[in-house]
Amino acid sequence: MQTNHSPYHDGDQRERALRLGLGALYLLLVLGPLLALLALATQRLLGGQGAWLRLLIPEARRVTLLLRSLLYAAAVSLTALALGLLVASLLWSLRRRPWVQLRWLVLILAPVPPYIHALAWSVILQGGVLITPGGGLAASWFAQSMALLPLAVALALIGLESVERDAIAAACTLRGATPVLVRIVLPLAWPVIAVGGLVLFVLTLLDYTVPSLYGVSTYALEIMVEFSASNEPVRALLYALPLLLLAAVGVLLCRPGLRQVLLRSPSPVREDALLAHAPAWLRALQGLGLIAMALQIGVPLVALLSAMRPWHTAPFVLAASGGEIVHSTAIAGAAALLALPPAYAAAHWLGRRNREGLFWLATALPLAIPPALVGIGLIVLWNRPLPVDLYNSIWMPILASLGRFAPLAALILAGRMARLDRTLLEAARIYQGNRLTIWRRVNLPLMAPALMASAAAIFVLTIGELGATLLVVPPGETTLTIKIYNYLHYGASDAVAALSLFAVLVCLATGALAAGCLMRRRGGGCVIRLEQVDKSYGPVAAVVDAALSVAPGERVAILGPSGSGKTTLMRLIAGLERPDAGEIYLDGRLASAPRQLTPPHLRGIGFAFQAPTLWPHMTVGQNITFGLSSLGRRARQERAQDLLSLMGLQGMGGRYPDQLSGGEARRVGLARALAPRPRYLLLDEPLTYLDTALKTQLMALLSEELDTTGATLLYVTHDETEAACMAARIVRMEQGRLLDGEAL
Repeated sequence: MQTNHSPYHDGDQRERALRLGLGALYLLLVLGPLLALLALATQRLLGGQGAWLRLLIPEARRVTLLLRSLLYAAAVSLTALALGLLVASLLWSLRRRPWVQLRWLVLILAPVPPYIHALAWSVILQGGVLITPGGGLAASWFAQSMALLPLAVALALIGLESVERDAIAAACTLRGATPVLVRIVLPLAWPVIAVGGLVLFVLTLLDYTVPSLYGVSTYALEIMVEFSASNEPVRALLYALPLLLLAAVGVLLCRPGLRQVLLRSPSPVREDALLAHAPAWLRALQGLGLIAMALQIGVPLVALLSAMRPWHTAPFVLAASGGEIVHSTAIAGAAALLALPPAYAAAHWLGRRNREGLFWLATALPLAIPPALVGIGLIVLWNRPLPVDLYNSIWMPILASLGRFAPLAALILAGRMARLDRTLLEAARIYQGNRLTIWRRVNLPLMAPALMASAAAIFVLTIGELGATLLVVPPGETTLTIKIYNYLHYGASDAVAALSLFAVLVCLATGALAAGCLMRRRGGGCVIRLEQVDKSYGPVAAVVDAALSVAPGERVAILGPSGSGKTTLMRLIAGLERPDAGEIYLDGRLASAPRQLTPPHLRGIGFAFQAPTLWPHMTVGQNITFGLSSLGRRARQERAQDLLSLMGLQGMGGRYPDQLSGGEARRVGLARALAPRPRYLLLDEPLTYLDTALKTQLMALLSEELDTTGATLLYVTHDETEAACMAARIVRMEQGRLLDGEAL
């Protein structure tokens, strides 16, 4: 029996094979170093080094050090989370644009390396001396808490955003702000906030940079010390195993909450009365959090600028460090680009509910591996005779960054994929058989913001990476972070301040790029989107809490009685009215808000009013071509003639409006709306008062024109038959409120 293989089927098989290959590469990048260490440990222990197993049982000093590290991590994470929750609660109450987007810019500050905060606070409090007798542990706790504060704010804000707004609204009708906050909001948000606390705990537990600068020993630092002293990777692994297991437990506990946050659909933005009437005690605590946040932002900049004097030496310091800057940039750029294909494949598997287990484990587990173990594992993996010699090359720090940060890129991309409208991808498969073309023209543009944000995040994190890079950087080479870290051990100086300020500016610029990419084109697959739009005229509420999404090329009818708010809704979308509350997006970009209004002529809209509204001093042809100023005279005339023919008005281009009948004037109004070939066509009862035969003819002509241009249609009418003929979906409107739509 002969089997026919379609080109599309073959392309599907090739795509699946490519995803499997990239997925395997992802597993090798993130788990390869640890697996290499485990394989070597098995070989050594079975080969006569069984005595090393005693390292699995920590002696008293190691137990004390581990407990102190755990208490230190707990103190830092609780402090950062408490302050972050206070700041996040204030940001959470900002429900209007531009604050609802700008509040996430706090993430810009998160990639600034912790050691820079250590330097900054030392300059302010101790005159640049990092190690002080008896004060190292407290100073390290404070500096580390401030360094993690932006991330803590973002994690707490995610937790608060996870609470359903309807649950809050229902509670607000029964109790005041304090019991609602304490008994409803915080318990519902706590699972996600607790995950944020665990993330902060694991990050602090694995980071030795800040404590080491203050002369504080931690268990993570002891792994480096053990490997440096013995040069035995297996001993370092066995030494690190208690820390690795504790961190792994913490990370795996985060997995359910992390998956819930990444794969849930975003909640609509709505105004809440809860925090608008917050109690005085909460406002006071929020003020304390804001003070801490202001210090977190201002102290590094002020301290580094003050320590950099004389300022004229800064260019010379940067020029002398040009090699390290170029080397760091090359490593970070290569890591950012090379991480995207395997992370993209991993993100695809993370979203598969029946097969995601291995990839969730492979994504979560590397976050628990101490950075020093990543470097040691890479040494074990590549320090051997191989066809391609990567050891002692620039590829080693690149692989270290890939192993540490590719999981973060996979999580960002998985979150974006979960929020995509899958019907957009399915529609592409109907109209295009080439899988590469679909990916290039549909998938890639939709995923572009998340891809750019992932690359920016990996770039900036690689710039500040120290724990693994310190072990694998090629001999004779160094990075900007290693140079700064080495300088810090000799005290603050104008040189280290200049280099640190440069690193801060790079982190802020790259963080801003990442945040901007994630906030870009928030409309997803909708070309017209309304979010809780209100409009009143004095005491009369014309539009109330309107929410609507219209897909590209979709034809939607707004059906309702006279006075229901249909015309006001159309005028809001056209930019002729400013909303009192809410936002209107066109093609994913904010077009209307209480404090922002894109001019109507820049929206790509064609509007036909209820009345013809023809300018009496212009001819029919001049009325139609008024919006075609970008075309030449001949092109304008040709477009006008085409539309006049379409509307059955041949030879009437030279007439004036007062020479037309009511039906002819309405057809001219339609022609004027169609003339610029708008992306969005808004028709407000355009066929009212026309006889049935003419109405049927015009509806057919409009459908033909829409088929040609692919414009998105919003059609207002109170005639249900007319709505059914013109639209694929009907949305009903009553007393200013949009009701659920119905497909036809």
